[in-house]
Amino acid sequence: MSGFPGEPACWSWSLPTVLSREQEVDRLEEESLRQAVKLGSMDHYLPPSACRMLTRDWPAYLLNSWHDDRCALCGIRPGHLVLDHEYSTGLVRGRLCGGCKVSEGKRFAEQDPVYQMYRERHPALILGLRIYYVGRGWAEGWWNDVDTARMLTGNPKKSGDSVTRTREERNRG
Repeated sequence: MSGFPGEPACWSWSLPTVLSREQEVDRLEEESLRQAVKLGSMDHYLPPSACRMLTRDWPAYLLNSWHDDRCALCGIRPGHLVLDHEYSTGLVRGRLCGGCKVSEGKRFAEQDPVYQMYRERHPALILGLRIYYVGRGWAEGWWNDVDTARMLTGNPKKSGDSVTRTREERNRG
């Protein structure tokens, strides 16, 4: 694990300089214009509308930018990171490589305290972000109340679909 031995890698990362969303849109546009001029092709230019689209989900954008393609636990850049979340609350904790994600779900704090340390002080907490996980199974699996899940994640109710059923009601059929 990179960073300091015996602690999650993300604990040693510098905190980002936080810009407002509009400042970040301007920065991205300027950066893309410099790149386009350098390469002599406007194919690499991102207009403000494209930059706004990139930063549409501002908390997730901040989290992903800070991660910089690094696993929060081991610090490696595997090319693909998965979103890690707390199953009881649905809150995103951070991004992990596949190996750390599998291990995080299986290791107990007594076996490797780094995982417990990560759970207590994860990237989203460090950055002061509240992001709700909306991946596979979010509405039927670990949420007790689908209405609450939809409200917390901002997903609208489906028309004509009863989304107020509890887990027990869904299991009964």
